Amino acid sequence: LVAQAIKDTMIADGYKSVDAVRTGNGYAASLNNTPNQDVLDAIEYVFDNGGAAVQHRIIYFYAPNICTSAFHESQNFVVSYDNHRFFDRW
Repeated sequence: LVAQAIKDTMIADGYKSVDAVRTGNGYAASLNNTPNQDVLDAIEYVFDNGGAAVQHRIIYFYAPNICTSAFHESQNFVVSYDNHRFFDRW
């Protein structure tokens, strides 16, 4: 779902890199972590093979167990998974 959100945002907003999506949307996660095999598989599935986790565009996500976000909750809710909520913009 996160890989799809990044790809969908790159397409929708014209970002050229994952870091541009991260900084442009105010995400705080570091890009210096070594990805595990699940992450590498998701990246391959979404970016290399054109797959999608859901059949709806995802632009925003956040973890409500870490923070609250009136902004995210004002957007078009798509799906919740593993303590993360995913949204499209209206």
